Amino acid sequence: MKNPLLILLSFCFSLTGLASEKEIKIKSSPKEVTVFLRGAEVMHQGSATIPAGTSEVIFENLSPMINRSNIQAKGEGDFTILGVQFRTNYLNQQPKSREIILLEDSLEDLQFKSESLKNQKSIYESEESFLLSNKNIGGANTGVNAADLERIAGILRTRLTELKGKQLEIKKTEKKLQEQIVRIRNQLASLNSERDRSTGEVIVSVHAKNTVNAKLTITYLVPNAGWTPQYDLRAVDAQSPVQLNYKANVFQNTGEDWKNIKISLSTGNPSLGGVPPVIMPIVLSFEPPYTYRKHEDQPEAMMDQEAMMDKKALSINNKPASSSDDFTVMQENTTSFKYDISIPYTFISGAKAQA
Repeated sequence: MKNPLLILLSFCFSLTGLASEKEIKIKSSPKEVTVFLRGAEVMHQGSATIPAGTSEVIFENLSPMINRSNIQAKGEGDFTILGVQFRTNYLNQQPKSREIILLEDSLEDLQFKSESLKNQKSIYESEESFLLSNKNIGGANTGVNAADLERIAGILRTRLTELKGKQLEIKKTEKKLQEQIVRIRNQLASLNSERDRSTGEVIVSVHAKNTVNAKLTITYLVPNAGWTPQYDLRAVDAQSPVQLNYKANVFQNTGEDWKNIKISLSTGNPSLGGVPPVIMPIVLSFEPPYTYRKHEDQPEAMMDQEAMMDKKALSINNKPASSSDDFTVMQENTTSFKYDISIPYTFISGAKAQA
């Protein structure tokens, strides 16, 4: 039988080991984004106070589509980055946006108006039922003269006409309210579905000897983003030169909104290296010239022509051989263009492509 004291001590040590790695959560937003023709590189920055020992700094509410093999982290401060990993959080629900709050308020107001109309409609229907149930005038043995009958009938007709008109107005207004309610509910369902989607988290393991104020920067690649070029030709008149404007349509469906970011557009491919491939040269060689044999029956002019051809062929064959330098191609590091935009832009995930 094991000693209960040893079991208790081992349990305490395991709890101490779990508590040694502290979680520090950082809520950040994209600062800079480089959009490629296919894909994008996103950069986040965050600050945190790291205690002594080993800690895990967690960047929350990121894109769930992050390429795990392309996450990089760097920092400023007296600490050491031990490693970086990515995980998906399926339980974290996004806070309500201002748009959702406004839509919910509008929905509540429309529902209140709809209930008020239903109450008015119920009152008018009750009044109509009361008038119709008491339309009999006079007693069983007492008749009614024509003047009283006409006057009562006029009152009944006028009131019933007013009631029917008000009921129709309520029905028309209620139909419009229901259409607005359906549209708002559909929009809320769409927005809430985005709130319930999973989010990504980047965990940066760090170690510090003492408590330190640290600044961390992470970059990662995401698919489902890119840009397409567009060209705009303009000219004042037929005699003026044509001006070519280079534009771009940017789209992103990364599950993360880019708000007020510094954006750059690149024609490169992040999955490929920045060095162009080396093209091996193909060396062309000359075949030996064909030598005609001299026959005695050939005319002297023809023999002279063949001799000239032989000399020409020999002169071609004696051309200096080419060296490898003639087929060497200089490699260039710059294989793409990059356009830096100085003004901030906002790109909402899933929205229409923006120029």
